[in-house]
Amino acid sequence: MSHIIRAGERRVLSTGDVVEISKVKHRVPIREEVSHTAGHEAAHGGIEMALGGSFDELSVVPGPGYGGYVKGKLSPVAIAAPYVLGYGGAGSKDIPESDLGQLHALGYDPHKLAPHVHTLFNNNKAAFQALATAADDHGVITGSHARHIFNEANKGGEMKIKIERKDGSKKTIYVDGIKDTNRPLVIPVDLSARPLPLPRSL
Repeated sequence: MSHIIRAGERRVLSTGDVVEISKVKHRVPIREEVSHTAGHEAAHGGIEMALGGSFDELSVVPGPGYGGYVKGKLSPVAIAAPYVLGYGGAGSKDIPESDLGQLHALGYDPHKLAPHVHTLFNNNKAAFQALATAADDHGVITGSHARHIFNEANKGGEMKIKIERKDGSKKTIYVDGIKDTNRPLVIPVDLSARPLPLPRSL
């Protein structure tokens, strides 16, 4: 039997032990709430980097006829990403410079690229969120800065687990590499074990 505990929770277990889990401390700033434009451009840039590619610059500073941009040659999967992920702003196939217009000219259907986009996104969620956060914070970020953010976010964050046993003894465990902050940890019910098994993410 195990206990399911989420980040930021404090729980008294059935054994009488008390477990408190901190919020995840990330290596780079990550916010859940980002602007629509930042999410759109981070989808382009993040997918390109997840594929092993790169770009020159990402911007959420609006200009004539656009809300933001990613400067550089993007793969069709990266071009399709904002549309597939529901960020909108992809234009139509009748507008050559729009996302859908570019895909149409290259002969790609975004719906057929969707499974690939979703797989890459799900494997790099923290990195996408970190890119979007940086875009909102700075307006413009270089490709090299974006790569640094992407790599650091993908290392995961650190979580601190404080345990106060019913006998009064205390222990603190640091768990590194936490990528998905919305998934709870599984805490072993026997907290007196030596050594204590590390919690695992569901």
